[in-house]
Amino acid sequence: MEISETEYQELLKRNRALEEENIRLRQSQYKRRFRALFEQSTAGIAIVASDGSFLQVNKRLCDITGYSEEELLKRTFAEITHPDDLHLEKRYIEKVLNNEIDEINIEKRYIHKSQKIIWVKIYSSTVRDKSGNVEYAIATIIDITQQKEVEEDLKKNQQLLNETGRIAKIGGWELDVNTMTSFYSQETKKIYGLPLDAPSPKGIEGIKFYPKESQESIQSAVKNALEKGEPYDIEVPFVDANCIRKWIRTIGIPEKRDGKVVRLYGTFQDITERKESEKQKDYLSAIIENTENICVIKDLDLKVIAANDSFLKAAGKTSINELIGKTDAEIFNVSPHEEPIKGYMTDEKNAQKLKKGEKILQEEIVVYPDQSIRTVLTTKFPIYDKKNKLIATANISTDITERKKVEEIIRNNETKYRALFDLVPIGITLSDKNGVIVESNEMAEKLLGLS
Repeated sequence: MEISETEYQELLKRNRALEEENIRLRQSQYKRRFRALFEQSTAGIAIVASDGSFLQVNKRLCDITGYSEEELLKRTFAEITHPDDLHLEKRYIEKVLNNEIDEINIEKRYIHKSQKIIWVKIYSSTVRDKSGNVEYAIATIIDITQQKEVEEDLKKNQQLLNETGRIAKIGGWELDVNTMTSFYSQETKKIYGLPLDAPSPKGIEGIKFYPKESQESIQSAVKNALEKGEPYDIEVPFVDANCIRKWIRTIGIPEKRDGKVVRLYGTFQDITERKESEKQKDYLSAIIENTENICVIKDLDLKVIAANDSFLKAAGKTSINELIGKTDAEIFNVSPHEEPIKGYMTDEKNAQKLKKGEKILQEEIVVYPDQSIRTVLTTKFPIYDKKNKLIATANISTDITERKKVEEIIRNNETKYRALFDLVPIGITLSDKNGVIVESNEMAEKLLGLS
């Protein structure tokens, strides 16, 4: 069947009209879908002109910034950007205008209408005309303020953890059992004497830093942790990479998966100072326990917190538990207002007023449980902690009863000898090495005319 030219042209015309209508419908549909996406998006969306002004914004962006749509359309992105971040945005825009990039992906700060600072993540795509000039950009803006706050809190917590670890000399470590790769924190590397940028020892190579006397203990602990899933907490000698001998406390915790240990992690602490302090205390304790001097330490309420066996004997007690937390009045079962207890307690209160290094030194009379009376020379002094805070007082008493008896005998004999010296009917003189008379009796003074 043949058709005329006129009919053919009419068919072409109708076909073109149908195609145009189809295109118009698709464009209309596309615009509706874009509008729905634009308005219902959980992210802020904006169409921004080449001069930075907002051409179109959705409701979510208004919620993020606190501005209404009308208010935002009267502003540019620069007007709501934090001043300290403008240079960052400017640098990227210059690259867009110079045809260097078409996309921007950055994090920056906006200033909310209420003047609070909010963090946003921006992804911007540039639309150009046929000549390559910027027509506009479509930007997606996500509020990441909460994420940034969490990151900041984590950062602060990490800094606090690092600082706490540095002060307490505690580091962390972990071992991936499957790959035998390990991780040592900075503080752990410091304790090991390793450079902070040095790789962590592979697998369980860190054990080689333990001296022979520690090897068996640490190897057994690690073996039981890996094979039996048993945690450990041990204190052993250690020698770092610089051959410095230390004491360390290491804790290992196994992590199981499907009944098998897959990770070992824990802490690593330098306890050298504590061990040295304990050693010094042991030495001092040995001296105090073996001395015949009476030693007692009391808190600021004058209650006993430590004492040696000599004090137990003087108090007539057999156990330190009979003394701890009690005053002298309670220990000896007398009134605190009776002498000599009243005097003891008054002196101890006065000792609390002394400065570091000062002391009270005096003789005291002590009545023992067997009713024997003894004379003691007592030193009372304050005890301060490392922060120079008064925490206790100490009493150290030396029994000088026998010395006092000897002194009394000497004094009595001296009186007798003096009387004999003066009454003898002959002249007596005492001279120093130079022949100078330093003492004479009455007869010598008369004979020599010294009076």
